[in-house]
Amino acid sequence: MKKLMILIFVPMLILLTVGASLAWHRSPHVRFGIVIGPPPIWIAPPAIIYREYYPPVYYYYPPEVYYPPPLPPCYSSRAKVKVEITSVPENCELEVNGVYQGLTPLSIELPQGVPAVIRLSKAGYIPWEKTILPRSDMSLSPELEKKSH
Repeated sequence: MKKLMILIFVPMLILLTVGASLAWHRSPHVRFGIVIGPPPIWIAPPAIIYREYYPPVYYYYPPEVYYPPPLPPCYSSRAKVKVEITSVPENCELEVNGVYQGLTPLSIELPQGVPAVIRLSKAGYIPWEKTILPRSDMSLSPELEKKSH
């Protein structure tokens, strides 16, 4: 089978390439007569083929981004408890976990059982800070000490 393929394709290849090159050459000094062979491979096919298919137009659509479905509502979220904070002196700045909440006296809602850092400060007084574990109906009333000069 291999020998048959070699005997058929090698002479055909030689004939086609020689014929193509002779037909392509067309020199006035060299007269080869009629050469039967296809045009060389590098000659473009007729323009009618290009009307539909050349250049190939591939519109690029980026891959769709996968967004996971939203999680169902969490029914076991921690309950909020109200914490009453008063201070001596009044009108102290209140911060909970580093976030300003307002001036005392104040009532804030915190998640139950989650530690919270309470900080009270006022000009001329030593800041007061404490970590608490909020529970229902909790109240704080710290006394701030004056700074000694």
